[in-house]
Order: sequence, then C-alpha cells, then structure tokens
Amino acid sequence: MKKFIVLFLVLTLCAGVGGCKKKAVNGDSVHVKWYLFTSSADSDNTEAFANAAKIAKDKLNVDLELVGMNSSSYESKIQVFTASNEEFDIMYASNWMNDYYQNVSRGALIPLDDLLKDTPELKKAIPDYWWDAVKINGKIYGVPNQQIACKAPCYAIPTQNIKSMGLDMSKADTEYTDYKELLNSVGDYAKQVKEKTGRYTFFEGGMWSEVTMYGMEELLGSGLPGAVRYNKDGKIEVINQYESEEYLYALEKSRQWVLDGLKQPNDIDSSEKRIDEYLGEGKVAPWINKRPTYKPGLESGLKTYYDVDMSVLFKTKPILSSSGLLATINGVSVTSKHPEAALKVLELANTDRDFFNAVAYGKEGVQYEKVGENHIKKIANPAYNVYSWAVGNVFNGYLVEGDADDTWEKTKEMNEGAKRSPLIGFNVDPTKIKSKIANCKSVIDEYSDILDSGTVDYKPIYEKFIAKLKAAGCDDIIKELQSQVDKWQSAK
Repeated sequence: MKKFIVLFLVLTLCAGVGGCKKKAVNGDSVHVKWYLFTSSADSDNTEAFANAAKIAKDKLNVDLELVGMNSSSYESKIQVFTASNEEFDIMYASNWMNDYYQNVSRGALIPLDDLLKDTPELKKAIPDYWWDAVKINGKIYGVPNQQIACKAPCYAIPTQNIKSMGLDMSKADTEYTDYKELLNSVGDYAKQVKEKTGRYTFFEGGMWSEVTMYGMEELLGSGLPGAVRYNKDGKIEVINQYESEEYLYALEKSRQWVLDGLKQPNDIDSSEKRIDEYLGEGKVAPWINKRPTYKPGLESGLKTYYDVDMSVLFKTKPILSSSGLLATINGVSVTSKHPEAALKVLELANTDRDFFNAVAYGKEGVQYEKVGENHIKKIANPAYNVYSWAVGNVFNGYLVEGDADDTWEKTKEMNEGAKRSPLIGFNVDPTKIKSKIANCKSVIDEYSDILDSGTVDYKPIYEKFIAKLKAAGCDDIIKELQSQVDKWQSAK
C-alpha cells in the first residue's frame, strides 16, 4: 500500500511563481545537512545538489549538504540517526511516511514557534489553517509543504481499454458520495472487462488506502486506529475504523472480486511487474489504478509516468482535512546544531523559486530543459530522483511539459473550495498513548495488506487482527482520542 501511495505522490507535479532574494545568515557560514526524500538510491545527484547548495550559499551564507535517501529506507534510517544523536538538520515527515506525530512524541523534532519569528516570509507564505494543522499541544514542529491538500479519491483507467473494449462507463464520470455505490460501479467495470476479454483486472492501490473515500478522517494518520465519520449532527464520534461496517464492506468486496475472477489473485507482489510487462510489449493491461486524490494535471502526470493515456473516473467530492494538510512536512531535527540556519533553508525552499526548482528538479541542461517560460521537460538520463512535493511550496515550481498553464491556479482553487473537515485545527496529543500507538502500528503492518488483498478468506484473519489490536491497546487509543476531541469541541 505504501508503494502505491508513493507512486501517487511522484505524480504530484510542480510549478509556480517568482522567487525573492534572502538576507544572509549573520556571522560565519554554518553547515546544514538535509536528508531529502527520494524515489530511488541509484541516481547520481552530485552536480544538481552542488548547484542548489551554491544558491543557498549565495543567498543565506549557509554550507548546505543535500543527501538523498531512498523512500524504502528513509523512515528506519532517520529513526536510527536521531536515536544515536547523529548530527543533521532537516528531515521529511508526514502522516504516512516517517510519521510526524511519532517523531514529535519521541522528541525527534524541535518546536519552531520561536524560530518562526525570525523567518517572517516563511510564516506569511503558508495559510494559517495549514499552520494550525501541524500544531501539537499548541506548538508547531514542522513546515507543511503546500501542494494539493484536499482529498478526492478516484480511479484511473487506460483510455485505450475503454475505447477498445466498448465499455459502458455511464456510471464512471460521477462524483460519488456513497462508498457502496462507488465500489459497486468499480466492480461493474471489472465485470465488463472479464466479459469482454476473459481476463481479470489488475487492481493497483489498496481497497483501504484512502479512508476519505468512505467518508472518514483518520486522526493519527498512517492507518492507525482512530477515525471519525463525516456526519450532519455535529457530534464528532471517534471509532476504530477497522471495526466499522465500511472496512468490512471493503474486505468483502475485495474477496468477492478475487473469487469471481474480476481481480488478480495476488496484488501484493506481482501486479506491478505484470503491468510493466504489458507496457513493455506495447500493450495495455486490463487495469484500474486507484489514486489517493484527483488534482489538476493528474492525467498528464499519469501519461508522463506510464506513457499511456489515462482517463480519471469514479471521483469522490473533495474534502479538506488534516490528513491532506499533514501529507508532506519538513522539520528540524533535535540533533541540529544550527536550527536557525536550518529554518532559513526551509524558508528559502518555500519562498524562493530558483532554490525550490534547483532542489526539486535539478540543474537546467542536466536534469531538465526549459520548453517555455514556466514549463520544463525532464531529461531521462541522468535521472533525478528527488520528490518535488517533499521540498517545499510546489506552487513555486515549474510545470512539467503537458501540464496546463493554469494547473497551479486550479489546484489552489480546489484546496480553497473543498468541503472542510470540522476537525481542522484539532491536534492529537499522543503523550499518553504513544506506546500503544507503536504496538497497534506493528499489528496493522502485520495484517492490513493480506486482508486488503482479497487473496485469502478474510474472516478468520480479521478476527485475529481485531483481537491483537485490542490487546495492543486500540480501545484505550479510541477513548483517549474521544476525550481530546470532546475537550477541543467544548473549548471552541
């Protein structure tokens, strides 16, 4: 599931507005080390990193060391570094990778409130509701990276499949509000594929990978227990989403699709390889790709990545929640010797166009070439593996060839126009439950993928899963979260 989510996020493409000159850090130059979140470990980014470091040196008088770290090992390595008190300055965190809440609870990130007084451009560049979302116990521990923040889960289907198979897609181009209707329509697509081709559909992306689709919001992120349903009565009830009718319905559908031959029998370790084989042969697999959210430019991003025209369908209405606002954050490590300079670097990443693009896309003529004033074309070799959305404000970034000129304007409009969660501004204090959170995470990591896959009879496994969650303390987590939500609501 993490792999899918990472893929989606690769396709969050960046462009934007102009940069500005920064005041240099006072005194002698200091060293700042930034562990960047990257897609792979095999790219040589030396020249690009040196170019970005030169910009930081010129504008901040900072000796910036950029170090790319593969997504598959990022979280575990960062935890080792902070536990061993290794000196570094900037880390990536989120609610799905290198968990922001857990990093705060274990003291790995420093509070930034006082430091932000010396970075006024940074504070001003990010909307207040975004800053509210990253507060824990009233303090800011991270700088949120502006991007698509609202969630509107959807599915992408190769356009060629729709045309060549003569599929009835009349129920597909709809903004769904009912998860049962949505899943039934997706199942109908797979059934038509089976009838037309005799083959099952490759389902890429988990059934439970984005709970917004089910009208829920997770309070702790990373699939941890503790969610609320969006309802109309104003009461905010915290539930264990894994004991909900929504979760059981998703498991039931996934299993039934496999039994009916509509879905590949194993979507844990083989589906991507088999899809790639199709694409390598110049063919398009019977395939549906779940996306965590729709956003302007998604179609062109998918086309760039897969080299196949994709139609984005089965959308849900966009919702802005803390989940989307916490999807990508940079924070300052507790091991930093120069936190002031580190935050100045993050200010640059969020306000200066030249620096953002240098870190996000590499060096012009080496990693990309300009194909217009605001558009670039990536150069495949040498590859560049930095995720632009993990650097800073993507609205300061270039647009990638194929993106519409107004991509960023429409993205901002989508964020501002989305239905807002009643919990924006509420922040969990994990202090009392941090050990139980860690215990539950281990249980979820053990069971969630196999249950989600539909490849086994989920009922006996599900019973063991719930029993282990309860033994790990999930009921205490729910009780504590409900208490915190109630106090927050009563104080409003």
